[in-house]
Amino acid sequence: MPQLVLNRNAIRQPVQIAVVRSTEMVDFAFAAMAGTDLSKAPQGTNFINFKAPELSAGERKAAYEAWILARGFHDVVRGAKETLEQAYVYLALLDKQPETQEQIDSLTARLKLKAQHAGFEDLLATANKRLIVQLEFPSAYRFSRPAIALSTAAASSVLKTVRVRRHSN
Repeated sequence: MPQLVLNRNAIRQPVQIAVVRSTEMVDFAFAAMAGTDLSKAPQGTNFINFKAPELSAGERKAAYEAWILARGFHDVVRGAKETLEQAYVYLALLDKQPETQEQIDSLTARLKLKAQHAGFEDLLATANKRLIVQLEFPSAYRFSRPAIALSTAAASSVLKTVRVRRHSN
C-alpha cells in the first residue's frame, strides 16, 4: 500500500504566486504610466468603433490605476480560491485514505473537478472545519464568480489611501 504524502506548501502556492505576480504587474504598470503622456488616449488601440467621453490626464490616470489595481485584486482573490481548492482536495484525500496509486490519482482528479466547481463559501467552510484558527474573509470577497465591481471599489479605496499618504509625506 503506497503511503499518502502531501506537500502542505502546495496548498498556499496559488495565492502566493498570485500575490507576487499581481504586485509585480501593478508596480510595472504604475512605473510605465509614470513616464507616459496621459493627456490623450493611446492611438491605434481602439479597434472597436465605440466612443467615450474625453478624459483629462488626471481622470485617465485615475481610471488606469483603478483598472490595474482591480485586476490585481481579482487575481489575488482567484489565487485564494485556488488555494482553498487545493486544501479541499488534500482534506478529502486524508479523509478517504486511498490505498493504491491508481485510487489516489482517480480520487484526486475527481476532487479537483469538484473543488473547481465549488463556491468560495463552500471551500472556505470545508477548510475552516479542520483549522484551529479560522480563515476569515470580508463577506464581500466570498463569491464564486469574478467581482470586478468589488475589485474596482477596493482599488479606488487603495488609491485614495495612497494619495493621502503621498500628500502627508
